[in-house]
Amino acid sequence: MLNQIRFSKIHFSHNFTQNNAESDFFNHHHTDCEILYITKGCGTFLIEDVSYEFTENTIFFIPPGKYHVLKTPPQKYYDRYVINFPSEMIPRCIANPDSFCKKTDSSIFELFQKFDSYTKVYPSDPLYTLLVSFLSELLIVLSYDTQNSDFSPMEMPKIVTGAIAFIGENLDTPLSTKDIAAKLFVSQSYLQHIFTKTMNISIMHYVRIKKMYRAREYLLRGFQPVQVAQLMKFNDYPTFYKSYRAVFHASPSSATKSK
Repeated sequence: MLNQIRFSKIHFSHNFTQNNAESDFFNHHHTDCEILYITKGCGTFLIEDVSYEFTENTIFFIPPGKYHVLKTPPQKYYDRYVINFPSEMIPRCIANPDSFCKKTDSSIFELFQKFDSYTKVYPSDPLYTLLVSFLSELLIVLSYDTQNSDFSPMEMPKIVTGAIAFIGENLDTPLSTKDIAAKLFVSQSYLQHIFTKTMNISIMHYVRIKKMYRAREYLLRGFQPVQVAQLMKFNDYPTFYKSYRAVFHASPSSATKSK
């Protein structure tokens, strides 16, 4: 870790790994937005049903609730910046972006370098203002960038993309591996194998994550936890409660309090 700045709503970090001798998988999901900027290194980055091969000077935007997987092969240098922040920090002058992957030029690198240097000079209060300003500038520049086109995604197994689409369309209904396999006309064992291999997570674990993000949307809209459990066709509230807590490490009622 070269640098880390944490405020209550926004986090900035700069990490550098040298002589990484083994392939590494990292899968994640979160309730805030994330910017991942890779200045050195290469690998594969998967955001839900879209996969990218990346090299140095690549930037990703990941919206809240999007499951993503980072795979880095053995390599000499891996250098990256990460910013996590809530959606309300996206400037009003731009539309809330969907996930994207862009190749960047030196101007983006200079923005990150400039803020990195600020962290060694300014105390907490002005540094927070500078970080928010840096984030706004970065998002606006990326939003209006026509010089650097989005990466073309890699092809993913059609069974996996089909499963993800079917799951997304049926989050408010009971879902099982059997249901999904029947829809795709494949065996349960083959579906489980190819999904886990591609997504670095079991299919039912993925289903649980996506269902709980849908549940959280209902809670933030004002529905009570018991109502949400009923809307999402859970057999009983304790099962819903355990599922929610397993994903967010907090009770469903915490979402209603955070509005």
